[in-house]
Amino acid sequence: MNDANKNRLTGIDILKVLAVFFVVGVHFFLYTKYLDTPVAGLNMLLQSAMRWIFITCVPIFLMCTGFLENGKQMTRSYYKKLLRILIVYVLISVICLIYRRTTGELLYPTRMLSYITRFTADGYAWYVNMYIGLFLLIPLLNLAVKELDRKRFLIVLFSLVFVIAVPLTINPITDKIRSIYFITFPDWWTLLFPIMYYMIGAFLSKYPVRVRKPVCFSVLVGTTAALTALLAATERIGLNREMLFVYGSLPVLIESVLVFLLFYDIRIGKAGVKKVLALISNLTFEIFLFSYISDQFLYAFFHDRVFNSADGVLTQQQIFVRYFFIIVSLSFLASLLFAYLFRLIYRYAEKGFGNICKSIKQRRKTAKLPPDI
Repeated sequence: MNDANKNRLTGIDILKVLAVFFVVGVHFFLYTKYLDTPVAGLNMLLQSAMRWIFITCVPIFLMCTGFLENGKQMTRSYYKKLLRILIVYVLISVICLIYRRTTGELLYPTRMLSYITRFTADGYAWYVNMYIGLFLLIPLLNLAVKELDRKRFLIVLFSLVFVIAVPLTINPITDKIRSIYFITFPDWWTLLFPIMYYMIGAFLSKYPVRVRKPVCFSVLVGTTAALTALLAATERIGLNREMLFVYGSLPVLIESVLVFLLFYDIRIGKAGVKKVLALISNLTFEIFLFSYISDQFLYAFFHDRVFNSADGVLTQQQIFVRYFFIIVSLSFLASLLFAYLFRLIYRYAEKGFGNICKSIKQRRKTAKLPPDI
């Protein structure tokens, strides 16, 4: 095992693997009948509890970014990494457009180019759109991270929570309740939730918080149960359940931090396990994007052949019990396979292109040498 693998943070690898699995898991509730089914009964309560955990996927990714990238500076090597992200995005977008064309969608060259530049060729590419901006801001954010002591850092975090998480949570509720509609918080900065999570990850990297695992797990279970009960209660009084499932809201923030604290400092000694975790962790970006294709194929197939077949229409409760683990597992494994094959081909092409560039450079250098006498 090389030094890079020895120094890997296993806990962060675990979190990234969980996060990308949560991405696939949370889409189950988007593509089935969950949103149209009242949260009533043990089955729907269990589904809602699982969704609370799965919705932490993007916040976990952002906190991992803050944890790992808070030392990056404004260097040429740093900004060159953005080029690879864009190339991978464009290539996977082209693959997604080819898939969409095979399903019968009419795609003209200009429309395809528009989909790529607008980050809609891949249905999950909104994350790339967001991450480009965050990537460019990271060196600037890190200047603040470097200078902040623990007390001032906490003040910054509380300020971010106040201008982002509080209005995202309180305002939608008070808007729906006539007696307290006048209670509102400034909400101009709510779209900056990626910065909030990045700074939380950076804080935990600079000033680690240690919580006993049984205590953290118990708090996570209790919080999830309380939020699930809250969800059912708000639905009974006519509020939209989706108002709580927002990445920057306080419920999602609390859940995300608890999941992060539960795993981020875990150490694993078994080399084989660490190698598998590292492999999947390194592929999470590609898995995220390729899961769009696997989701589109699988849910279309199950909706046509199983959920709404000639033999009868299944309820959300039946779909969950019979097909949740089958669909989510298949989608995750297919996305992982696509990502792995893509990475192999990409590395081979990148190496070949590099060799060609070196050969051209060497020829030019040789051509400039004076002839031998």
